[in-house]
Amino acid sequence: MPRLTYFLPVLITVGVFIGITGGQTYGQSCSTTCPARFARLNASDCFMLLIDYQTGVMLFVRNVPRSQVLGNMKYLAHLAKALNIPTVMTTSLEDEFDGPIVDELQQILPDTFASRIPRHGTINAWDEPAFRAAVLKAAGERKTAILAGLTNDVCVVNPAISMVQEGFNVIVVQDASGSPNAQADENARRRWEKGGARTYTTGALQSEIANDWSSPVGSKVLQMIIDQYLPTFNTTYPWKTSFN
Repeated sequence: MPRLTYFLPVLITVGVFIGITGGQTYGQSCSTTCPARFARLNASDCFMLLIDYQTGVMLFVRNVPRSQVLGNMKYLAHLAKALNIPTVMTTSLEDEFDGPIVDELQQILPDTFASRIPRHGTINAWDEPAFRAAVLKAAGERKTAILAGLTNDVCVVNPAISMVQEGFNVIVVQDASGSPNAQADENARRRWEKGGARTYTTGALQSEIANDWSSPVGSKVLQMIIDQYLPTFNTTYPWKTSFN
């Protein structure tokens, strides 16, 4: 009896702990106290949305160099083309002050540009029935939306949150866009992350999708980088010359 009295508090403590944790051990799934777990990006599960990359909207980007936004936008378009990732474009008031889609995007993805979805006032692209229908058709069974556009604080954050609510895994490529100022961009990032979307850069996106440069997907991404990205350095390959 004394021995049972001694161990009783210990047994009660263990029982309460197991009841709270569900008997979980490190590495197992858990509920509200553990970080969310996400599957590694896979090109075969992705589709891409390019929103309002228009000449007039580009003027609202002031927190980062517009050349950076254009460069990363082209990178995403080349990535989609190289990996056959279904892509949908949309524009807002393109016949008015927002202007046409930038030339570079038209040239890289001409078929996607030709089938773009024009919006005539809808700010949240997901609320546009034609855009929504085009996205669902392009996605098919794919569940991961790669989303980028101009600007982060207006054109990107709202559809990102809406699509999470529809059950999609949403990736926002932050450095392929910008906002009128740093505060607006940071506020947008906090909003979409609170809404369940994840923030990536173009480099993080391509490296996670590639995973292994010797794999079939990785080889395509690597070749795309060599063909489209390295030439912009205007230098010889680093393994052929020394760094200065």
